[in-house]
Amino acid sequence: MAKILNERCIDALASDAGYDLLEELITVFIDEMTHREAQVKQASLLQQYKDLAHSIKGSAMTFGAEALAEIAKEVESGARGGSREVSEQVPVLLQCLAQTRSRYQGYLEQLRSSSA
Repeated sequence: MAKILNERCIDALASDAGYDLLEELITVFIDEMTHREAQVKQASLLQQYKDLAHSIKGSAMTFGAEALAEIAKEVESGARGGSREVSEQVPVLLQCLAQTRSRYQGYLEQLRSSSA
């Protein structure tokens, strides 16, 4: 089962980028997902959904948000193929975006409290 937050991926990211930058990187990820969520809510064309899902998928994979990456991949694939199922997948994507943001916000708060 895909994880909302894969801590091993976060550890690898921190190792590559530097642990001192981890809080900033996660903050940027949370902000980006907030922005993408608003864009998904405004989208109405399959091309928009495809492009947004592709962007979300890439960011999610980088930050270990496996569940979000999976649903974004499904939306992207459906939109690319012109599937009507995209309208059913978008609410799932939005829910997963919200869950992911919440989980990463909690993780960020843990980081901040442990470094204080």
